[in-house]
Amino acid sequence: MKRVFAAAAAAAMMIVPMLRADDKPGDVNSGRVQEMRQITQEYAKARQAYLQAMQSATTNEARAEASKNQATATVPLVARAQKLIDANAKDAASLDALVFVATASPRTAGKALELLAEHHAASPKVVALINTAGQLPGGEAFLKAVLEKNSDSKAKGVCCYQLGVSSHRRNDEKAAETYFSRIEKEFAAVEIGKTRAGKVVTLGEQAKKYLFEIRNLAIGKTAPEIVSHDLTGAATKLSALRGKVVVLDIWATWCPPCRAMIPHEREMVEKLKDRPFALVSISADEKKETLTQFLEKEPMPWTHWWEGNTGKGMLNDWNIQFFPTIYVIDAKGVIRHKGLRGKAMEEAVEKLLSETK
Repeated sequence: MKRVFAAAAAAAMMIVPMLRADDKPGDVNSGRVQEMRQITQEYAKARQAYLQAMQSATTNEARAEASKNQATATVPLVARAQKLIDANAKDAASLDALVFVATASPRTAGKALELLAEHHAASPKVVALINTAGQLPGGEAFLKAVLEKNSDSKAKGVCCYQLGVSSHRRNDEKAAETYFSRIEKEFAAVEIGKTRAGKVVTLGEQAKKYLFEIRNLAIGKTAPEIVSHDLTGAATKLSALRGKVVVLDIWATWCPPCRAMIPHEREMVEKLKDRPFALVSISADEKKETLTQFLEKEPMPWTHWWEGNTGKGMLNDWNIQFFPTIYVIDAKGVIRHKGLRGKAMEEAVEKLLSETK
């Protein structure tokens, strides 16, 4: 816990040196620069106090009080920064103020990102915002501006990646494919982290998974082959189920929404037991024993495959991003639905079963 706290505190404190990184004498009135430095220093102290309070909190009430105190301390600081922005959004002090507001105030971050996109997209200081910008109002315009105007190759590559992910989430697969294809051509070698085993992860590898999903796992496409393993360790293939309507339920025992589906799945399997239907639950649990012990207590009388959380295999190849992930496949092996649950899933299966007659 101490190491977690230390890392979080360090992250909070990084805002001060980040905002000082390229101050130059004579850029702006020194009073504006000094005011912004004072704001970020006060914020860093308030953030550190918040993290300390959260570390020591033992009740929900104490955690809520810590959050309230953090918000109370932040509001006037954001207001002071906003005054600098309103006076002149184009100078270096306002660049720092905009980065601060976008970081410290999610409710007003959208406008700050719009101004950063308009006036400061080429600055090295905006790079710290690109991983979260896509989730905020104005974030897409900001990412596009940085991609166009910034000279930092890694920043441009990550912007391209975030724009691809954002497009994919809203089902604009044409735009998503354009961004991920650009990554393969221009930014494939950009390193963005390491796996738990220490293997370097590149943007090219990440883009490849999304491109596979877009090009091979869309509704109307024939599902690619899956080679997995059953609970005895024997190899299994999706193609062996051809001729049946198949639901692939990609899940984990630790996933509450996944567990919530079990009673209905049990009823559906019983109802359709004499029809050409197969429910296949594909587990992402790290250890197979976790799955088998769960099944001993929770009856799930249908097909189970175990993939584990290894960074390779079906979960990696199919770019599984969340649990549960559901695919409904017809008797010819064609993907017909994605993401259905409950009654909607059962109705879709019934309709596909009627087509097999």
